[in-house]
Amino acid sequence: MFIKKVIRSLDKHRVKYALIGGYAVALHGAVRGTVDVDIVIALNRTTFKSAESALHEIGLESRLPVTAEEVFSFREEYIRKRNLKAWSFANPRNPLEVVDILITEDARKISTVNKRASA
Repeated sequence: MFIKKVIRSLDKHRVKYALIGGYAVALHGAVRGTVDVDIVIALNRTTFKSAESALHEIGLESRLPVTAEEVFSFREEYIRKRNLKAWSFANPRNPLEVVDILITEDARKISTVNKRASA
């Protein structure tokens, strides 16, 4: 299952994250059809790089021609001038495998952040 693959890789790379969106709603018992996995990460350079590595490891590539360093460094500009809300990754061989990282919120401010990655 794709969600398990994503979570295992994020945990392995010690990414501080919170699951949001359709999968999070489904875990609370509400039926909602979704394909992509939506997450919020800690807004720091290390976490951006770790998330990028974790997603690359499972075959996902950034949909935009940018690196973690660039997204972190120019995040405010991307949000303000380009209306970028999420950094999206997809598997070029399987269009149903998509992860969106919300870049407008900080996972450290969410109480349900994955505690295993925080240790």
